[in-house]
Amino acid sequence: MYVSDIMPVLLAMNKINQERLADIKKGMPLTSWLDEIATIHLNLGRRTGKTEYISNNASDKDLVILPRGGMKHMYSSLLDLRTIEDMNIVGKFPVSPEVLWIDEPRMCGFTNLINTRMLALRLDELKLIIKLGE
Repeated sequence: MYVSDIMPVLLAMNKINQERLADIKKGMPLTSWLDEIATIHLNLGRRTGKTEYISNNASDKDLVILPRGGMKHMYSSLLDLRTIEDMNIVGKFPVSPEVLWIDEPRMCGFTNLINTRMLALRLDELKLIIKLGE
């Protein structure tokens, strides 16, 4: 099984769940909504197409966070790619993505959106967080 086999189902399920719970969104802090409702976290293990899926499906309105710069060659040159080191410099890259993709979140040290208080990331347009990997 590959990530590309399961992600369409997970994306559809997440969209339905966000719509179903839209009435409680108003009463939640945005970071809580994003962490608890608008996050898909999938780890199928090594060599299951996670990085390839991100490269093929992230758009130019998205932000991709990588654990290390040496992985940039595996992605489309059209994508906004940042390493976690790039993101730790507050104000250096103020961005407001629609989807935040995190390739190997454990390797990035990225556990939840509380981390974004350190990052130069505006959340106003963010609709979905996709974490692929451990």
